[in-house]
Amino acid sequence: MQQFEDTGMPRRSIRLTFRFKDGEIKLLEREFLDLLDSPSDPPAAPEGESGFWVELRDADNRTVHRRIMSNPFDQHVEVHSPEGGTSRAHRKHSSGTFIVDLPDRPDGEHVVLFSSAPPHILGARAEVGSGSPATEVARVTLR
Repeated sequence: MQQFEDTGMPRRSIRLTFRFKDGEIKLLEREFLDLLDSPSDPPAAPEGESGFWVELRDADNRTVHRRIMSNPFDQHVEVHSPEGGTSRAHRKHSSGTFIVDLPDRPDGEHVVLFSSAPPHILGARAEVGSGSPATEVARVTLR
């Protein structure tokens, strides 16, 4: 299994806040934090992996860090009742915000988001539905 190189450099984190609405994903804010970030998750499978993850890539488009996350585009939400019960309900709106924390590596040039979200959430960028192989849904240049 491929591993990412640990440069051993001092690290701080970059916090990215995204908004999704009407099939668009937009970076709202970037904030630098004096906190160490979690180690990278393993590299993605060559093809066919589903779910949601974020990759930090270098200038040559090589992945230098990967973060697997809960899918912010999930169509169901957890609902808590006043009586203490929990249930799942269908999300009525296809918009929201989510936060991604990544290491602020000097070689990190781009952030790439992958998802297998359903097409009505991400428009034409999502060719297939949830559980299908993830595709690139957004790319942000950091430097």
